[in-house]
Amino acid sequence: EDDLAFMEHLAKHAAIAIENARLYEHVDERLQERVSQLTALQRTSREMNATLDRDHILQLVLDSAIDTTRATHGNVMLKDWDSGQFSLLAASGYLADEMTIIEENLLDPSRESIVLQVIDSGRARLVEDARQESCLVCVRLDTRSALSVPIFYTGTTVGLINLRHTEAGAFDMDDLTFLQALADQAAIAIGNARRFEEQIQSNIALRKYTDQLDGLLEISRTLRTDVLLADTLEEIAYAIQ
Repeated sequence: EDDLAFMEHLAKHAAIAIENARLYEHVDERLQERVSQLTALQRTSREMNATLDRDHILQLVLDSAIDTTRATHGNVMLKDWDSGQFSLLAASGYLADEMTIIEENLLDPSRESIVLQVIDSGRARLVEDARQESCLVCVRLDTRSALSVPIFYTGTTVGLINLRHTEAGAFDMDDLTFLQALADQAAIAIGNARRFEEQIQSNIALRKYTDQLDGLLEISRTLRTDVLLADTLEEIAYAIQ
C-alpha cells in the first residue's frame, strides 16, 4: 500500500510535468508561427514597396498570404477606380472555369456570399466550417474553411484578400491578424501605384495640352504672314492631326 501511494504521488507529479512540457511546446510553436508571420510581412512589405506594378503587388500579397497561412487556394479582388465594380485580379488553386464563376458572382449582387458580405460590411470573416454556412463560401465544393479580409484605402473597401482551405478549422485569429496587417501594407502599395498612374495620366494630359499650344502658335504665325489660303488650311489640318 505504501508503494502504491508513493507511485500515485509520482504519477501526479509526472502528469504535471507532462502538461507543462505540452504547454511549453504549444507556446513555442505559436511563437515560431508568429515570428514567421512577422518575417513574411516584413519581406512582403519590402517587395511591394519596390514596385509600382499593381498586378505584381496583388500577386505578392496572395503568394505571401497562402505561404504563411498554408491555405490550399485563394484570390485577391480589387475595385475599379472608375466603375466601382470588383474584379478578380490574382488567384491560386482555381481552374479557369471556377475563376469565371467567381467573376460572375461578383457581378450578381443578389447571389449571397461571404465575399459580398465582407464587401458590404467592411468587416473580416473567419469561417471554420463552410458546411455550417447558409451562403456561398467558395466555388470549390471541397472548401471547408475560409478567411476573407477587406483592403481599405481612403476609408473605403477597395479590395479583398480571400483564403480558403479544404480542411475545417484551418485558420485562426492569428491568421486573421496577420492577414489584416498584410491588407494594410497592400493598401499603402496600391495607393502608391494609384498615385503613380495618376501622375502618368497628368503628364500625358499636360504634354497633349503643350502640343496643342504649339500648334496654335504655329497657326498664328501662318495667319500673320502673306501665304495662300490653301497653305494656311493645310497648317490648321496638320495641327489638328
